[in-house]
Amino acid sequence: MNPFISRLRRHGIKVTSLHNHWLFTNPNLWYIHFEKNDRPLNFARDVRDALNVLTTRILSPTVYKKK
Repeated sequence: MNPFISRLRRHGIKVTSLHNHWLFTNPNLWYIHFEKNDRPLNFARDVRDALNVLTTRILSPTVYKKK
């Protein structure tokens, strides 16, 4: 989640909440709320760029490298 949140913030997108609703879910599900007052296509492009850091691979903290 940290790389995703960092990329959102780099685009000036405000992260307002990160939470889960259920205990003991498998896979572990997290919900993130974010916002930005911008033109819709600009916002969509910024979010798409942030989504590019997400993966289905299991990562350890040492695998992530900052760009």
